[in-house]
Amino acid sequence: MNLLGRKSKRAKRMSRLERRIPVKKSRSGWVKRTLILSILSTLIVGGYFAYAPVCNFLSHQKMFTINEVTFSGNPHIDNQYLLSLLPPIVGENLLALNVDYLKGTLMLHPWVQNAQIHRRLPNRVAITIEEKKPVALLNADRLMAVDLSGLPLNLDSRKGSLDVPLINCPKGNTIKAGRPISDKRILNLLPHLEALHQRLPELWALISEISWDDQNQVVMISTLSQAQILLGNEPTWQQMLNLYSFMLYQGSRTGMDNLNHVDLRFPGRVVVRRNPVEAAKSQTQPPSDKRAS
Repeated sequence: MNLLGRKSKRAKRMSRLERRIPVKKSRSGWVKRTLILSILSTLIVGGYFAYAPVCNFLSHQKMFTINEVTFSGNPHIDNQYLLSLLPPIVGENLLALNVDYLKGTLMLHPWVQNAQIHRRLPNRVAITIEEKKPVALLNADRLMAVDLSGLPLNLDSRKGSLDVPLINCPKGNTIKAGRPISDKRILNLLPHLEALHQRLPELWALISEISWDDQNQVVMISTLSQAQILLGNEPTWQQMLNLYSFMLYQGSRTGMDNLNHVDLRFPGRVVVRRNPVEAAKSQTQPPSDKRAS
């Protein structure tokens, strides 16, 4: 018992001594951090004052004089037309080029969605263009294209043909290039066309024209058979799926070769009327009613 008591007293004395003796903290870490901060501050301050003279020196070197401007990503916009929009940059210094100003100038073109300007040392400017993608043609007072956002685009500043459906604008619409369309009937139709193009390109390729009848119902015209496809007042994606299922059920080359009328207004059903010649061949059968799978 005495031994245990002596050990505990000794341990208590040692702990008191440890608390009394101050621990000296190392200053090496603080010195290193101070040194690093001083070096960084010197570099930043020196770089700030040296930046302007270096840039001024390089901007007057003949080796950086621009002698070539190239365009890419614009198959439907003429390169010379785009170059004419820019201020004269051939002969200017590459490093002194105002890239933001040039991009803003190119974005004024109605068919330019985005533009990226790259300096290619020592003397070339490479410009990458992203063109706007038309969803359909608009038949209004004049023929125009329209993108997914509903912005009419003038065809005069675009080269090449357009293989997209034609929308015959409802009466009473005033469509002007560069001004967004306000007619909700057209705006609601554009996402359906884009979805068809991306997800069911075979069906999208069969659509020639789209218009509205006297009852404000959407009517599509087939490319090959000129069949009228009645969608009703509010077209839905399910109607397109029903029509595509019917085309597969038909088993012919396009699924609509022998039709002149298709009615998609009834949920889950595709009501069709065949051409008179085909009807005579089939002993004048009544209009068929095929349920879409």
